[in-house]
Amino acid sequence: RHYFGKLFGDKYTPLTFVHAADMHADTVAWNRMVEYVNRYKEYLSFVLHTGDYCGASQKVYKDFGEVCDKCELETYQTNGNHDCFPGDYPWHLGDKQTTHGLLFKHTENWDVNFMDIPFSMSYYKDFPESNIRMIVLDDYFDVPETRLWLKDVLSDAKEKGLHVFTAQHERTNYIEETFGVN
Repeated sequence: RHYFGKLFGDKYTPLTFVHAADMHADTVAWNRMVEYVNRYKEYLSFVLHTGDYCGASQKVYKDFGEVCDKCELETYQTNGNHDCFPGDYPWHLGDKQTTHGLLFKHTENWDVNFMDIPFSMSYYKDFPESNIRMIVLDDYFDVPETRLWLKDVLSDAKEKGLHVFTAQHERTNYIEETFGVN
């Protein structure tokens, strides 16, 4: 991680990470990703999984942290549409507390700032050594509250001079609807 910054004399440490999504409870795919991450961890900062950790629904949830190879880097995530479904077809949004419990039970070392609402799945994390703020958005629960929170978090990042990237499972109109732009 620090090698590249020192090599080029950068003021900030480059932030490098593996982005994955739609694992759908596939332990083979998860273990392949973990093998890659563990092999190249000295060049990486973290892993970001942006949804559909579960299979077709919560009914076929697998806790990769318990049944698969262990990833040696922090693995942040957000919920996907399949993570929010309690059972089989027809698809409908499940209970927020259950979704949070399945996907966010391994957050004790994340050092992130969750939106201040029960069982929030929107959060941000600052990487001051890289001058970057990562904002992870929940596409499915508390959308009006998340828009207000996002506006404040982005304003705060701007005041601090941080560069920002956002991550979520599906493209939504958060930015357009929050700031009234197209």
